[in-house]
Amino acid sequence: MNVKYFKDTGTALLEFSDAEVEETREISENAYVDLDKSGILDGLITVTP
Repeated sequence: MNVKYFKDTGTALLEFSDAEVEETREISENAYVDLDKSGILDGLITVTP
């Protein structure tokens, strides 16, 4: 697992694997999930408004 925080944008990225991201889906106004080609969760992105 890898965690990155981008202070300039208030964005946090949690990466759960090294798989290539196939799709990003919005799950709420400030949260997104990255899915691999099998539809398995690869990452979580949160944005502070």
